[in-house]
Amino acid sequence: MGEDCEETLQEFGFVQERHFHPGLCAKCLKSPYHEKLKHCAQCQLVSYCSRGCQKSDWKVHRQFCLANAVKCGKNVFSEAKTKVTSFKSWTQFRTSLQCAVSLNLNRVLEQFEREVIWFPKVCEFCKESDLSKLFPCSVCNSIFYCSKEHLEQDIDQHIHWCGGYLTCVSVDQFLLQRDSADVSFVMTIKENFQPLPEDMTQLLNSETSLDQKMIPTDGKMLKKFLTDVSFADKLDVIMYNILVSETMTDSITLLYALEQLCIGKDKKKICDITELNIHVVGADGMRELVSLTHWEYIAHHLPNLRKLRVSFVGPEVIPPIDAAVPDDFVYSDGEFPVCEECKQSDRGFEYRFCNVFYHHYVKKKHFFKPDAIIAYNCGFHAHSGLEKDTWPESLKLIIADPDIPLIFTSFSKEEADKELQVLTNLQDVNITRPSQPNPFKSLRPVRDFSRDNNCHMFYVNHYITCVNGEKICNY
Repeated sequence: MGEDCEETLQEFGFVQERHFHPGLCAKCLKSPYHEKLKHCAQCQLVSYCSRGCQKSDWKVHRQFCLANAVKCGKNVFSEAKTKVTSFKSWTQFRTSLQCAVSLNLNRVLEQFEREVIWFPKVCEFCKESDLSKLFPCSVCNSIFYCSKEHLEQDIDQHIHWCGGYLTCVSVDQFLLQRDSADVSFVMTIKENFQPLPEDMTQLLNSETSLDQKMIPTDGKMLKKFLTDVSFADKLDVIMYNILVSETMTDSITLLYALEQLCIGKDKKKICDITELNIHVVGADGMRELVSLTHWEYIAHHLPNLRKLRVSFVGPEVIPPIDAAVPDDFVYSDGEFPVCEECKQSDRGFEYRFCNVFYHHYVKKKHFFKPDAIIAYNCGFHAHSGLEKDTWPESLKLIIADPDIPLIFTSFSKEEADKELQVLTNLQDVNITRPSQPNPFKSLRPVRDFSRDNNCHMFYVNHYITCVNGEKICNY
């Protein structure tokens, strides 16, 4: 990423996101192999490996700590054991606590603070919060139990997710050692068109010497693998590949979908396209800005492509300069670094940031008709039926033209089905690609505090669906 981009990220307060793991030092994420972590006596919610870590973290932790101070020897989760009767009520308990703390502090909680509430040190089985009784899973250090009996009662369930928790820990520990959360990737330019490989793993294997598939998913085997000195030189590559997949998943997912579809009225194949116009709807701006360089991979994969335009559209889009600029900011050739091969091939790139709803964007003079529209982890259903739901007016335009496919991704199959239902409730659509697992999802697991359908982890762009409208839209 170029210096201009790095300055932009700093200007908007982009810093490497800090994460909380209940079995690790809250400051340095060290694992307690030999000595037990020392918990904060005032709130009992976070722990540290040393007095030094605790002191250096106090300035950040102080407000949150005082808002959750222990009362009569009991922490804020002390009532969970009697009040929580199901995982639904456990979700409600933590959601209520999060709201209360936020109101108390009169601010939105930081990601780390939310995770302290979402993933607390309590017994996984009975929600016991007495720290003197709790011990962690010896493999992932992420899930706790108050007795051997409760460990045995939950072990079949936890084994399925243990490896995922350990991967979350390992990635966050790896990131803590880096100066930046951004990862660069050498994108090989194809002289002749070649379809994408089978999945993200094979794509990464083609660019590195490490076979990602040799990494075990079983928790105990994964821990042995990660601590085996014979693999020490490969651990950076493993973590790096996982992070690269998280950054590249948006552009590669789009490319994967377009390889299966036909473009425009003349139904061109993607390999024959010379100019490609894409609209990313529901964009948040910062995520797209961080991974902007990786859209260049589309051009590297399509030898005939000479111009790529991408518009990021949505009310949460942040243009990569002063926030007071108009809703149409263009980052184009000469303002953004591209590789020498693209410069020599006279390839053009244009990234447009449009801080408006899509139904407003189509009325703007700078609007251009897209070849495809994509919504990442879209959440069409999240506010369905509520007054604040702003998607319907935009979706009617997004799915109106049969020559413009809508591609959308979801965190789970259940969510994908709900998103599709929202669309079909608006008007009839042609389902060109039913919801299915996306082979180019991110490889980085994300802990899910709500655990819908007993799923502890989700992945960015996990499921992908493609639809077309059934009538022509005159923008």
